[in-house]
Amino acid sequence: MKTQLTRLSKVISGHTFFTFSAFFAALFIYSSIASAALPRECRKYASSAVKQQKENKRYRCGHWGFEWHTNYRNHYSWCLGTSIWNARKHEGIRAAKLRKCKYKKRVSAYKSAFCSNYARKAIAQNRQNSSRRCKYFGSNWHNNFGIHYNWCKGNSKKKVRQHTSWRARKLSACNLRKGAYARKLRYCRSYALAAIRHNKENLRYRCRFGGTRWHNNYGVHFNWCKGQSYKTSKSHQDGRIRSLRYCRNKGRLASSKRAFCRKYAARAVQQHRVNVRNHCQHRGVEWHSNYKIHYNWCLKNSRNRANRHNNWRNKKLNRWCRRR
Repeated sequence: MKTQLTRLSKVISGHTFFTFSAFFAALFIYSSIASAALPRECRKYASSAVKQQKENKRYRCGHWGFEWHTNYRNHYSWCLGTSIWNARKHEGIRAAKLRKCKYKKRVSAYKSAFCSNYARKAIAQNRQNSSRRCKYFGSNWHNNFGIHYNWCKGNSKKKVRQHTSWRARKLSACNLRKGAYARKLRYCRSYALAAIRHNKENLRYRCRFGGTRWHNNYGVHFNWCKGQSYKTSKSHQDGRIRSLRYCRNKGRLASSKRAFCRKYAARAVQQHRVNVRNHCQHRGVEWHSNYKIHYNWCLKNSRNRANRHNNWRNKKLNRWCRRR
C-alpha cells in the first residue's frame, strides 16, 4: 500500500513540474512578443521625437544628444530595435524636459516684461526727481534703462517692488516739501507786499515808525519771512497793523483837535476886538489879537478848558461891557 502511494505522489509531482514549466515558458514568449515594438508604434514614436526636437529648437531649450534630432528614419530604426517600454520612457523623458523648458521660458518672458516695466518706471521716477528738483542721487536714481533692467533680472520681484515703492515714497515726500515750500513762498510774497504797503501808510500819516520792520525793501522783507515761522511773521504783520491803527486814530484826533483850536483862536481874536471896540478895558494874557498864541495854547490844553475860556470871555463881554 505504501509503495503504491509513493509511486502515485512521484507521478503527480512530475506532472506538476511539467505544467509549471510550460506555463512559464508561454509567459516568457508572450512577454517577449508584447514588449517588442511594432512598426505602427514606432511610426508614432518617430513622429513624436521629430516634433519634440522642433519644439526644442523653437523654444531654444538647448537639449542635445543622440535622442535630439529630426531624422525620422533613425528614430524609427532605433525604436524597432528596442522594446516599446524603453521607447515610451525616452519619449516621456523628452516631454518632461520640454515642459520644464517651456515653463522656464514663460517665467523668463514674464520676468523680462516685468523688468522692462520696472526700468521704464524707474526712469520716469528719476525724471520727476529732476523736474521737481528733489535732488535725489545715487545708484537708484538715473536714466540708464539697461542698468535698471539687468539689476531687476538679478533680484527677486519682492526686492524690485520694494525699490519702486521706496522711490515713490521719496517723491511723495519731496512733493510735500515742495508744496509746503511753494505755499511758504506765496505767503512771504504777500507778507513783503503788505509790509511795503504798511510802511507807505506810515509815511503818509506821518506816524514816524522806524526800525527793521518799517522800510520799502521787498527783498529784505521776503528773505526775512522765508527764514521765520508763520507765527513769527504773522505777529510782525499784526504788530504793524496795530501800530498803524493807533497812528490813524491819533491822527484823526489830532486833526479834529487842530480844527477845534482854529475855531477857538478865531473866536478869541474876535472877542478881543469886541473888547477893544466897546472899550470894555479887559486886560490880561487871555485878551489879545495874536491868533498863533491862542492856537498854540489850545493845542496844549484840553477842549473843556478852552471852552471854559471862551465862555468866560463871553460872560465878561455880555455883562460888564453892556453895563458901561
